[in-house]
Amino acid sequence: MLWSVNKLSGFRLRAADGDLGKPKDCFFDDFHWTIRYLVADTGTWLSHRKVLVAPSAFAGINEAEQSLQLSISRKQVEDSPPIEADLPVSSRREQEYFQHFGWIWFGPPGAGEISYAPLMVPAAPEPAASERQGDPHLRSCREVAGYRIHTLDTHIGHVSDFLAEDGRWTIQYLVVDTGNWWPGKKVLVLPGWIERVSWKATEVRLKVTARTIQEAPEFDSSVPFTKEYEERLARTYFGKSA
Repeated sequence: MLWSVNKLSGFRLRAADGDLGKPKDCFFDDFHWTIRYLVADTGTWLSHRKVLVAPSAFAGINEAEQSLQLSISRKQVEDSPPIEADLPVSSRREQEYFQHFGWIWFGPPGAGEISYAPLMVPAAPEPAASERQGDPHLRSCREVAGYRIHTLDTHIGHVSDFLAEDGRWTIQYLVVDTGNWWPGKKVLVLPGWIERVSWKATEVRLKVTARTIQEAPEFDSSVPFTKEYEERLARTYFGKSA
């Protein structure tokens, strides 16, 4: 099932022994386009300490109650080693954090796949200087929301949300608000269409034309993402040349 990152930001995080807080952001890697962490504000019980929650801890989503159930406890979070809730996140801190919760960690994207299997790992050797500086592929959803979108021929709007598939939490689509170019419309863009992201210029450049975007079915977040809608997307996105 696909979940809106914006929608999840309004859910409560429920630990095994009580409320943990609310998500304030998501960190994803721009190598695999996969959610790596939720940034949670723990509220008054931890003096509004912000903590990172990996998908390893996701135990289920209750849409009716607008809550995300976690398999970890508040006590585990309270006793966890400090890990920065700001970027960049130190690779050394990530290793310590995953070891605390009993998850295996294979390093940042590009250095091998990341696994969230519930398995302890031995102590890691002292990391290189580049590892201590943090993973350059880790990005904030909150920051990227608002980046301008450029096709091969024009500017078409900006990123407004992300749709991630539960399970491995891979980002399947970027939600694009087309702004004045196509007033009041939102469409879905595949990460595979991205030619490059300019973090300095805060823009996403696509390797498709504006016509491809304009022919896509309009996205309405209030309507369930049905199989029929996904088939319309497939016909538009894969049934013809961009």
